[in-house]
Amino acid sequence: IIMLDLEKFLHKYYKKDDKIILACSTGPDSMFLLYQLLKTNFKKNIIVCYFNHHIRTQSKDEEKFIKSLSKKFDFQVEIWSENIKKLQSISSSISIEELARIKRYEFLFGILKKYSSNYILTAHHLDDKIETFFFNLTRWSKLTWLINMTEKSWNILRPLLSLEKTQIIDYLQKNNLEYFVDKTNED
Repeated sequence: IIMLDLEKFLHKYYKKDDKIILACSTGPDSMFLLYQLLKTNFKKNIIVCYFNHHIRTQSKDEEKFIKSLSKKFDFQVEIWSENIKKLQSISSSISIEELARIKRYEFLFGILKKYSSNYILTAHHLDDKIETFFFNLTRWSKLTWLINMTEKSWNILRPLLSLEKTQIIDYLQKNNLEYFVDKTNED
């Protein structure tokens, strides 16, 4: 059983008509968050943001999927497309993952501004928080960085931090809900 009071969480940060910007990769975590948002009184406020990095062959299918879902469940969708591999070949001083992250957040903050919203919802969960902690620990990061992910950091909200990845996957599978699996995450 998943213990998540998303309605309460949203009321803490949003007014009735505020736009809710959701960073959505179509993976299990962000799709779980989207499906949960669609059950709330804020469902008419949702703007799903999908960034097509053109790194994976399935990204075209993911884009079609999220557009199709937006028609089915009546939410807005914003899509941005950027050839990250091509960009990275020009400026190879940073990793492809870091460049993708930078470009994705540029897109998300642009959408935030476009809709005069205050926050971007991400689907970071407990496993991400633990992974980030150990990643920072191995880099001998500052103590404040070790504390890492919180529910709210600047304009980022993370309502799923109390949930484990296995809980998310179990819920999606038990409820027959569609999502994509990013094979590059296994690298």
